[in-house]
Amino acid sequence: MALVGVAALLPWHRSGRVHRNAFALAHATERLGLVTGTPRRVLFVAVYLLPLVAALTLLAAIDHRRRVVGVLCTIAGIIGLVGALVLLRTPGMHQTGPKVACVVAPVAVAIGVRVSLIRSVR
Repeated sequence: MALVGVAALLPWHRSGRVHRNAFALAHATERLGLVTGTPRRVLFVAVYLLPLVAALTLLAAIDHRRRVVGVLCTIAGIIGLVGALVLLRTPGMHQTGPKVACVVAPVAVAIGVRVSLIRSVR
């Protein structure tokens, strides 16, 4: 989960001399009016909610709520993977962020699913 958050902070796109992370890139696309339609709007909101999902995952882990941790980790992985794949399909100067996200996001999804499905030993 933490690695998905770190990947979002890495440079995702370069235009001219400006390097943008996932959040700056989402903001720039919104300002340019490129976030149209429901699927794009959902992804846009999801990217901005990624830090909240990370914080909730940490709180759930502290409170020993394993299934909640698993679900939130899976959600974060899906957000990271979808965002990275959408960006990698567009032309332009892609940086390390989406490439790292394509590696760590599926791992986050797999770990999240695994943690969600482990039975409690009580």
